[in-house]
Amino acid sequence: MQKDFAEIISKAGQPSNVRPVPHDVIEAYRGRVPDGLLEFWTEVGWCSFQDGYFWVSDPQAFDGLLRDVFQNDPEYAQADFVIFKYDAFGKLYGWRNDTKIITLDIAAYNPVFSSQQGEERPVTGERWTDDRYVANSISLAKEERTYFAEQDLNDFERALSALGPLKSGEIYGYSPAFALGGQGTPETLVKTPIIEHLLMLNQFVRIGVERYILDANDPNNPYGRLERVREIGSPR
Repeated sequence: MQKDFAEIISKAGQPSNVRPVPHDVIEAYRGRVPDGLLEFWTEVGWCSFQDGYFWVSDPQAFDGLLRDVFQNDPEYAQADFVIFKYDAFGKLYGWRNDTKIITLDIAAYNPVFSSQQGEERPVTGERWTDDRYVANSISLAKEERTYFAEQDLNDFERALSALGPLKSGEIYGYSPAFALGGQGTPETLVKTPIIEHLLMLNQFVRIGVERYILDANDPNNPYGRLERVREIGSPR
């Protein structure tokens, strides 16, 4: 991998649960995701970081779920996105060439889809490359896990201790889920297959569309803000 991409990725720690990615799969995504991600797949593979806190995964596994989510949406479609990462609670991270990093959190208390608009960082005027967007997304695993553990805002450590580590394709899900009246307490967490769990939840939730806006004229949010604009399946 190119040096700066590798240096950013190294912040996540050592990968585990590594699976090699077939060459034909890598070539099938050329032009749809940044070359840095393809180099990562080639040299490292699909894998997990931080005891399964984040997983760099096979995008094709999520195509059916994305079709289900966006089937009636006037703006987005499954083919627009490549999901390349998910976290231990089912939050999905993907790529679209025009809007860069996107996130889809169906299992959250307030289910949301968000995208990023604009590349220039208002504070520094710096422009990130596509490779840096992806590398930064992966590298946040250690920093984010540490922050939420210190603030006691995340149930990952409790779930890891009580339920054991996740396997590829598994997440920790609340049972019952928020959408079914659950309270999201640590003792209600179970291991569950990510695809089946999110497909089930999508039948019960309305997913809000948020856009990440970078605005140099907004002194209260120098690094940008999220604005809710509509719901998936509804017009702008």
